[in-house]
Amino acid sequence: MKIPLVPTSLLLAHLACSACASQSRLSLPPIEQISFDTDAPPPEGAPGFSNPQAAWMAVDARTVAALAGDRSFEIAQSWLDTQSAYAEAEIVSREAWPSLVPAIRFFSLDGQDQSTVGDFVDVDKQNLELGAGLILEYNPAEARIAALAARQRADATAVRSKALTRASVLESQELFDHLLFAQLDLAIARELFEGARSVVRIARARQSQGRGLRADRLRAESLEAEAQGEVLRAEANLRENSILLAEHLRISPTITLFAPEPRIEPLGLFDDELDLDALLEEAVTTRPEVAEALLRVEAAENELTGARLGPWVPSLFAYYEGSGFGENFGNLKDREELAVGLQWDLSPARFARSQLARLELQDEELALAHTRESIRAAVTRYFEWVRIAAPLIEQAGRRVEASEEALSVVQERYEAGSALILEVIEVQRELALARRQWVRVTLDNNRSERRLAFAAGR
Repeated sequence: MKIPLVPTSLLLAHLACSACASQSRLSLPPIEQISFDTDAPPPEGAPGFSNPQAAWMAVDARTVAALAGDRSFEIAQSWLDTQSAYAEAEIVSREAWPSLVPAIRFFSLDGQDQSTVGDFVDVDKQNLELGAGLILEYNPAEARIAALAARQRADATAVRSKALTRASVLESQELFDHLLFAQLDLAIARELFEGARSVVRIARARQSQGRGLRADRLRAESLEAEAQGEVLRAEANLRENSILLAEHLRISPTITLFAPEPRIEPLGLFDDELDLDALLEEAVTTRPEVAEALLRVEAAENELTGARLGPWVPSLFAYYEGSGFGENFGNLKDREELAVGLQWDLSPARFARSQLARLELQDEELALAHTRESIRAAVTRYFEWVRIAAPLIEQAGRRVEASEEALSVVQERYEAGSALILEVIEVQRELALARRQWVRVTLDNNRSERRLAFAAGR
């Protein structure tokens, strides 16, 4: 009996897979380490906290998007998954190669033996064989189709990597919007606090002059304390959003990220005349998620074809071995073995594979349908938000203008002695709320526009 040996094709494929894995480790773009001087003063435009040892880093939307495409853990993992998928496809394609089988065999028999026709005789013999052989077992239906399906699944994994890159960039932009809102909210809170302090100064002066009430001064001081608390909460909110963005970009969370010029305006990615049907058609034809699902359906179809044809298509079997055969290394005789033929494998398990392949195809088709429906739903949802965004922004802007004018009027009246301190306090609060609403509505519009563009595959 021959010693079972590992087919060389599998060994070569394993080496190729190992080479691909090594290449993946070497070729993965290194993450640049960003260093900061915590003793340096805050850069220009930094919001500034009470903590003098805080380190700062200025970022804008373009920088955040670039970093998200290079530094995300999800993208790095997806890149490695893609390399692994192509390595597996290479293994499948090389399984059809002939196997080179070097071998050294020792055989010993001590006992009785019998020729085909004859008496039993006592024998004591041994021999040694040194040689190498080539083994080929090739099923054209299974080998070629399996290699094609494996390649299609690897291509699908590569497309998924592109989709994850788009999603990572979108997430980074939304996290930057949250950071921008927190920074603007901090500015609004500080402005409200400064306004409250000025009201306190006026109230104290009026009380000392006998023209104001003690209750007015206490109300003003209460507003000042409340406004100071809002400043502290806004600072904490800014730090929290900075940490979330830093985590996504793989930057140290001890660094406080900020926008040096925290301005906000509507993006305007779409025309006023939005066509929902055109966006839906664009989405289901350009989204990488659809392309990935289509590739997986095609791979499953090929695997089903291979499973159906495999038992009926004969496999080509060829074996050749050249060796030296004798009782020891010094007395080896040349020997060659050659075998060629066709063989069928009609085992019940091979026929059952087609049922499993059919179910896997149905699963991939269901995933494709679900992907398309999810994309259509996302496009429709964000289309509605983008459609009503302009009136909401306009309404919020009118509220800010009215609140600013009301504050100017009531301050003049209060300084003239014809308005109560409570009126000033209420108008200041209303102005802060109006400004926050305008910022929030504008950022919501920008988020909806980005998500609509993302959902449409742009």
